[in-house]
Amino acid sequence: MKLKPGVYEVSPSEAERLRAEATAVGATVYLLSGDEIVDRDSFFDAVRATSPLDPPLAGYYNSWDALSDSIWGGLEN
Repeated sequence: MKLKPGVYEVSPSEAERLRAEATAVGATVYLLSGDEIVDRDSFFDAVRATSPLDPPLAGYYNSWDALSDSIWGGLEN
């Protein structure tokens, strides 16, 4: 598989293979466990636990726009 920048949903069995392939070429990988994501709040929790965020997200009343801004700020820094 030719890796391209982006966000992907993959099966658990494929995730480890892709992670190894991506890190072998110097890519940074952030894995969210789909088993733990069952709703919006748990998705935001997984992003908080896994991704660099700037500014940090606090509470459960964040918007999707705030999440996007926070992720991009974290990656940029």
